[in-house]
Amino acid sequence: MGDDEQHRSALLNEALTWSAIVGLQRERLRDTEEWIAAEHAEGRHVVGVDDDSRQTFVRLRADRHFLIVAARNLLRAIGALELPDPTGISWADHVLVLRNCLEHWDEPDGPSAKKFLRLFPEGAPTSFRFGPAGSHVGELNVDSLNEAVRHLRERLLGMERDGWVWKPT
Repeated sequence: MGDDEQHRSALLNEALTWSAIVGLQRERLRDTEEWIAAEHAEGRHVVGVDDDSRQTFVRLRADRHFLIVAARNLLRAIGALELPDPTGISWADHVLVLRNCLEHWDEPDGPSAKKFLRLFPEGAPTSFRFGPAGSHVGELNVDSLNEAVRHLRERLLGMERDGWVWKPT
């Protein structure tokens, strides 16, 4: 296997890996949502200032953060592949600004926060909601993201099966 072929294979593998990780993180976030819903249904309040309540939000925040980071890493891998037709990635800008806001949480008036508010004037990058209308993290529909990534993964797997050749520009 030549260097170019090895490089192509490694890039494609990274994209496939991160697409799988997005799916895994979505499942973790769904598990957390179900746990929170069950706690509410059983009359246990998960909102409060005690450590148990805090742990609920730590778990939720971690799952949310790792999902967005995985989606961002998938975008990096896709960018490195230099696909001739990178369709189906309409969520890229949203993920980028959201990831930057989550990373720069200590800059509420920083450039990332300002960009987020320009894109989503009524939103907040730290917002989270779930229910019949789906799950949303920072105004990003997580279920739509997961579905788009699933389709992208199928495309990448097809490229792998077809022996796609990476050609640097």
